[in-house]
Amino acid sequence: MIKTFFDLDVYRLGNEYAMKIFKITRSFPKSETYSLTSQVVDSSRSICANIAEGGEEEPTKVNSKSFLFTQWVRYRKLNRGCNLRINVNISERKRSINY
Repeated sequence: MIKTFFDLDVYRLGNEYAMKIFKITRSFPKSETYSLTSQVVDSSRSICANIAEGGEEEPTKVNSKSFLFTQWVRYRKLNRGCNLRINVNISERKRSINY
């Protein structure tokens, strides 16, 4: 039974993803600690934060299913943006290694 966002599979998967990203960024050069590494780790953490924030909001409109769907779309877009930032940053890191 789902009582809070902690019970959601998507939250658990997001948390696992963030931990994997954190481990990957350990291999980044120390010179990137306050730029690339920080951006990638922050983006991965934002995924779970967005799920938590969306999961705790109370429907305030008459049609709660419509409200929940709208919220789901909103937070899905936010999480997609986080994933895109992670991909862009890691791609930049790979390119800089080849230079």
